[in-house]
Amino acid sequence: MKNDLYKAFDDSMIRILKKHGNSMVFMGTFPKVFEPANFARFFHDRVFNFGLAEANLVAAAAGSTVRGKLPFILGLSSFLTGKAWEQMKDMICYPNLNVKILGFGSGLSAGQGGVGMHATSDIALMRSIPNMKVFCPADFYQAVKVFDFIAEDFGPSYVRLFDYEVGDIFDEKYELKPVDRIKEHGDVLNRGEMAILSHGRLFSECLIAVKELEKNGKSCGLYNFPIIKPLDKKVVLEILARYKKVFVVEDHGIGGLYSAIAEILAEGIGGANGMLATLKKIGIDEKFVESAREEDLYKKYGLDSVGILKEIVGVI
Repeated sequence: MKNDLYKAFDDSMIRILKKHGNSMVFMGTFPKVFEPANFARFFHDRVFNFGLAEANLVAAAAGSTVRGKLPFILGLSSFLTGKAWEQMKDMICYPNLNVKILGFGSGLSAGQGGVGMHATSDIALMRSIPNMKVFCPADFYQAVKVFDFIAEDFGPSYVRLFDYEVGDIFDEKYELKPVDRIKEHGDVLNRGEMAILSHGRLFSECLIAVKELEKNGKSCGLYNFPIIKPLDKKVVLEILARYKKVFVVEDHGIGGLYSAIAEILAEGIGGANGMLATLKKIGIDEKFVESAREEDLYKKYGLDSVGILKEIVGVI
């Protein structure tokens, strides 16, 4: 079955708006959601559209907390994290307000929107702000759990969402945790050859790549990181000690999950008998990404399952 994250958000917001009478939705430029969204029709008196005014949008959402409101901000990842970064830092995170920020169109999923629409630095921007938590769900069921979690958790959160339908990876029984150990092998004494760490839109591609590796007799660990910040350093170091090579796959540039893992790796050098994995990134380097169909962009930059597999095989 295929479900997109629009549906996950719509279903979750109806439930959250019913449960939390103080919850509100502040929307930026996002026409795809305006018309079909049931939450906007059923709770129109608690949904506010600010259009192309992201700084004002974030400021208004922050101000609503003074009246005891629980604001959810919805918009395009690149616009929210770029145009309103200062407002998020000063007006939401500095006073540690209970505001939830949801950005669609992450990575290359804005497709034909072009250079200004692609969000390949949003994780870096958000995780650099004190008090901000960062979530990157990989499918419908994981997204639902993330939405439910942030609705009950206090403090600023950024949820990175993509505009693409993917097959279900998890099911309705899924419980949110910092790291999903999908496939695991090896240990500190008998280290596995390699593992893939990923999140969000690309995790389903990594799942396909791992299955192809297994067909060719190669064992590969696979880990999903729905929570990018905070990271559990102990768990990350344990994974790095378990394998010889670790690939971090993400549709992001400098400052994403790879950078966060590399920071922990640098701190852990000398631990675990000095045996920690060699780290390799498969993602976006310092590039501006052009306008094209989403699937064509992921193929061009080697971020579909074929490209990921080719890169891994080339290294090993």
